[in-house]
Amino acid sequence: MMTKKLINTNKNIYELCKEYPEIKDILSDLGFEAIKNPVMFNTMAKITTIDKASKIKNIDMKNIIKKFEENGFTFAINENNERNEILKDLIKRLHNGENIE
Repeated sequence: MMTKKLINTNKNIYELCKEYPEIKDILSDLGFEAIKNPVMFNTMAKITTIDKASKIKNIDMKNIIKKFEENGFTFAINENNERNEILKDLIKRLHNGENIE
């Protein structure tokens, strides 16, 4: 059985590629061609997560996860994402004058 390689969604792309160099090819195949550009890799990859990159390039995370899984990776999804989204929604609603109750 092949051991799954873990993708920590909190790490930036630069860190992930240093840990697993094959990620560059996977991301390039998905449409993130700039990853092969050394300048882009050494700048933008250091401040961008896979989730942020998917939003920038408008590529569905489901497709990204599927491609990574096909290449022996598994995602450690940030469990706080759902909680953070709920909190953001509550703050927006309070800011817009909605009753706390």
